[in-house]
Amino acid sequence: MSNSLTGSGSSTVSSHRTHGHTMFHRSILSKDTLDAMEYPFLTMTKYPPGFIVHLGGMVNAKSVKLLERMSNMEEPESRDSWWSELRLEMRSHARALSCNVILGYSENTAICDDVCVLSASGTAAVVNLISPVNSGGYFSGIYSNTPLADIPEPSTASTFSCNSRSHKHSISSSHEKLDSSPCSICHIPYNDHSVPFSMNMKYCSTCKRYKVPHILLSSLEPMEKLTIRGTGTLLQTFVCRNKRELKGEMNAKEISDGLPFLEYELHSQLLNKLRVKGMNAIFGLKIQVCLGERVVSLHATGTAMYITCLPEPPLPLVKAGKSWAHPDQQQVLRAQKLLNDAVVNNRQHYHLVQKEVESENISYSSSGKPLPDINLSYGNRDTCILEMDDAEDLDVVTQLLEPTPPGSFLLSNTDVLPGAGSEVFPMEPVCNLQMFTQVWRSKAHYTNGNFDKQLQRMLQ
Repeated sequence: MSNSLTGSGSSTVSSHRTHGHTMFHRSILSKDTLDAMEYPFLTMTKYPPGFIVHLGGMVNAKSVKLLERMSNMEEPESRDSWWSELRLEMRSHARALSCNVILGYSENTAICDDVCVLSASGTAAVVNLISPVNSGGYFSGIYSNTPLADIPEPSTASTFSCNSRSHKHSISSSHEKLDSSPCSICHIPYNDHSVPFSMNMKYCSTCKRYKVPHILLSSLEPMEKLTIRGTGTLLQTFVCRNKRELKGEMNAKEISDGLPFLEYELHSQLLNKLRVKGMNAIFGLKIQVCLGERVVSLHATGTAMYITCLPEPPLPLVKAGKSWAHPDQQQVLRAQKLLNDAVVNNRQHYHLVQKEVESENISYSSSGKPLPDINLSYGNRDTCILEMDDAEDLDVVTQLLEPTPPGSFLLSNTDVLPGAGSEVFPMEPVCNLQMFTQVWRSKAHYTNGNFDKQLQRMLQ
């Protein structure tokens, strides 16, 4: 991206070294400068402690375009206008959540014949605009009080500190004021009373002062200051929908009309799998759109974990769909028992069972800094609240029951392995890494309505 939080052309590097630390001459970023930026997006997924103040959540935008309408394929003006429209929508999503930047930003395309789907995603966040600057006007970085010779080399051992309550990095006093508690990242950055629809907001389990969401989705790496219980695991889900074999504008219209429902089904399945795992957060979340001549699919991958400041996820509830005229209650009860047993097994396998403590009278206080109201009509776009009946839950129970990995394995799509090196998983990760790739080809019938179930079995 051409725009970044540091600005373009304003940073110069100084080769001067004193007492073993490298200093970079850097101007302080003000709020006015950030608001004036056209696209306040950052593509990095890992940031130093104290930079992120609050996480607003995952935001994304998609647009379906017809390539045949481009008069000249060689001219970039049309493509630039498409991406500009998508980026403006992403910026309005972030500002509607009272966030000033989008972190972990990424853009992707999916093309089939003459139809192109543009996708943009990232994590809306509130960042600290006060840079740790010393008296000489230089930005000294994270290890400002550490001699250069003593700065540790990058290793896997330094990336597993997200379960520890102690912080090895020295942060300036201004950061300490903003990040007085390790749970502040998970606090919502907007006033929950201004949300026009029902949301499950509860007080933080750590500080008991601010509201937190019941589930946190992010495209970033897990932050070092987060307190995680147990171990994490890889979470993936896949949904697809058959479409007619059309061409041109009719093909683009059918894809555009079906994508919102496909996204709703994907997120519903993703949240249900997260609840079955007994966890309440997903980091490193990536969503990919795949187009075919007769199939449109969405694939989501992330690392699930349990953050202690968020509320404990409830048990999934199985109910008969409206398509059942006379539902079999025994079958519903059997499916509910399968889910309950899976949740209990997962909580034990991933060490999520909290030790019993004596019950205490906990008082929740709403005192704290006033938060801005959520503005869902930001950017002159009215919000359409769509309420839908879930699909028949009995059909998706089998997709939620996934086998657990062996006890000596940790699966993750992030650089940070949640729980590695902790008391529940004392094994140190191997430093010598080896990449491997497995390709498996199978034939499936796209005319079958259970194509997504077939693919789930292939992936397992």
